Amino acid sequence: MAGVNVWIPEGRYTDIFTGRIYCGKRFVKMYRDIENFPVLAKEGAIIPMSANDRDNDCSNPAELELLVYRGNNTFTLYDSNSVSPTVAGTFFIKSLVAVAIAAGFIILYVSIRFRKIGGFTAAVCSVVALVHDVIIAFLACVIFGLEIDTNFFAVVLTLFGYSLNSTIVMFDRIRENNKHFAQLAICENVNKSLRETFTRSVFTAFTTFIAITSIAVVAEFFGVSALRSFAIPMLCGIVAGTFSSLFIAGPMWVKWSEARAAKESK
Repeated sequence: MAGVNVWIPEGRYTDIFTGRIYCGKRFVKMYRDIENFPVLAKEGAIIPMSANDRDNDCSNPAELELLVYRGNNTFTLYDSNSVSPTVAGTFFIKSLVAVAIAAGFIILYVSIRFRKIGGFTAAVCSVVALVHDVIIAFLACVIFGLEIDTNFFAVVLTLFGYSLNSTIVMFDRIRENNKHFAQLAICENVNKSLRETFTRSVFTAFTTFIAITSIAVVAEFFGVSALRSFAIPMLCGIVAGTFSSLFIAGPMWVKWSEARAAKESK
């Protein structure tokens, strides 16, 4: 067992594992082995510790507690954070349920609003475009090594609103053109509507992209991981959302509507 000379600053310190008291402003020779080296604290100090550290068991270091040392080898809980597999699994399931509920309301809303042009088909096409956006955001997290946490599900729900807005603008223009240019075929109507909304969708996406880029730059420069895990997948999701609104939802709706019209004509 090796001895180590350790300088103790001025004050009165206690080894939180053994309760031994050390008087400061001098060198103290400590003989405990390096794996169980003394952890010294003043009364009132906040100490991060694994939930099992006090039993010398670090098998689950993800369960972290912040303890306040009260003296006489006693502690009170200041804060705790658990990311155990059980807690993470429960959170993931609840998040999926929230996303599924949001998708259900989206289908209901779009079906009612665009019932004159086949609302349910428009709703399903919108949700398919949203699924595409979420997959792209997820791949961004994988590529950049980001955690799938609350920020990711915040990105998902934000993309739901952002991308859906562009898709609704496109379907709204299709509905209006269908009213005023009833002689146009389905594909011609959609092409005309896409041309009319293309500039608006791209400029809106570009403006939002610039704003989120500034957040990503700040996150990278100052090392703010919470902002980074939101900004990066959001940037990819904005690009994917613009693409899916213009080139997935519309063409998919055309194919579905033409197939339905051909079936009804038989």
